[in-house]
Amino acid sequence: MLDRRQLTQAMRDPHHKGFAGETLGRYEILATIGRGGAGQVFRAKHSELGSLVALKVLLQQDPSEEAVNRFRREGRVLAQLKHPHVVGISDLGEENGIPYLVMELIEGQNLFSVVRGPGGRLPTFEETVEITLAVAQALVYCHESGVFHRDVKPNNILIEHGTQRPVLTDFGLVKRDPNTKGAASGPAGISATITHAGRLVGTPSFMAPEQFDPGGEFGDPGPKSDVWSLGATLYFLLTGQPPFTHENVVDLFTSVTTEDAPPPRTVRPTIPAALDAVCLACLQRDPDKRIGMRELADRLERMQGGLKEASARRGMKQATFVVLALLALVALDLLVLNPQRGSALLRMVTGAEAPPDEGDEADDQPLDAEAVKELVKQGKAHYDAKRYTQALPLFARAAKYESSAGLFWVAWLHDPNREHEGIEADPKKSLDCYRKAKRLASEESTRERCEKQITHLLETHPELGQ
Repeated sequence: MLDRRQLTQAMRDPHHKGFAGETLGRYEILATIGRGGAGQVFRAKHSELGSLVALKVLLQQDPSEEAVNRFRREGRVLAQLKHPHVVGISDLGEENGIPYLVMELIEGQNLFSVVRGPGGRLPTFEETVEITLAVAQALVYCHESGVFHRDVKPNNILIEHGTQRPVLTDFGLVKRDPNTKGAASGPAGISATITHAGRLVGTPSFMAPEQFDPGGEFGDPGPKSDVWSLGATLYFLLTGQPPFTHENVVDLFTSVTTEDAPPPRTVRPTIPAALDAVCLACLQRDPDKRIGMRELADRLERMQGGLKEASARRGMKQATFVVLALLALVALDLLVLNPQRGSALLRMVTGAEAPPDEGDEADDQPLDAEAVKELVKQGKAHYDAKRYTQALPLFARAAKYESSAGLFWVAWLHDPNREHEGIEADPKKSLDCYRKAKRLASEESTRERCEKQITHLLETHPELGQ
């Protein structure tokens, strides 16, 4: 059973191997998912129900009463929020001196790992809008419920495997607005950006100016602070970096509070102008000039529709280009290079089937050895796709040029021991072709294969040996 002493020792030991196999209350710890400044999250299993959960524990050696209250407040707030893009909670408790939360287990990666992790990539513009819209809708719901997140950033947004559902997590810095209808009662907690000990609360690269300087030039933090943080997250999805990239917090404070964010298009020129504009609307230093969360969601929703239409138009243009390119190849082959391949390309473009007597109609055109091999290759492609009636004429024409491969496939298609839709079994023709293929084959393996089929055919149809 995990206790506070073990947790404290593990925090002091950089080589600690984790807590897999330990239990905390009714939960068995399976693996460590992640660790933040105030909490550690485990993948765990309910000992009786067997359900998988995310188990978050308060990760402090000697947690203050304020820290414990803040941790519990996160659980109480999450219990009131029911939204598809907000992580759900199922339990809150304390065991052996360790406060814990039990949350919905989201199998997936956070946005930071999606972009900057191993094999990471920038999402497409359509994906970026979809993710940002989902989080904006979740925050609209939170704000209307009297809850400010205060730590919106890529690390706190998970993308669920399979469904690709974005989920907002880590409400450890959440603040309630007691003046909002529906807000739960309870301690208002710490200041929006600075604790009573004077420490910054939030992640500097994604914090609004008023979070750096609460009560100062830009006023007190509120819902618009989440807008700035979501705008900084959007900037990260578009460019792979936050709006301001100083490593020194003092320099970062100066830039965030005195400078305009550089347009995302200065980093990545291919960003659509409308997406660039909505990102900058989130990053206005003055909260009164900053876009509201609901307006942001509305603009992203309209933009999503426009991007889908543009994507559909691009798809149609690409399909048209492919068809035109194929038709150009058809014309070139039909008139100059390879009339037979041109006919095959034409059938592919138009969807027409090859005529059954194709091999006979082309007899006027003599073929060299390479062209005969190409016939067999095309016939095999049709055979693999189960287009047997289109494969047979190609094999038959190759057989007329004494191709052992063509003869074998003609025999195979007419073999009564095989079933090929649209091809009539012909034991006599099959046997004759197998025998001729064996005689003409240059490779021992082909001759052995023919002999095996001849033996099988004579065993199943003894009348052929008379």
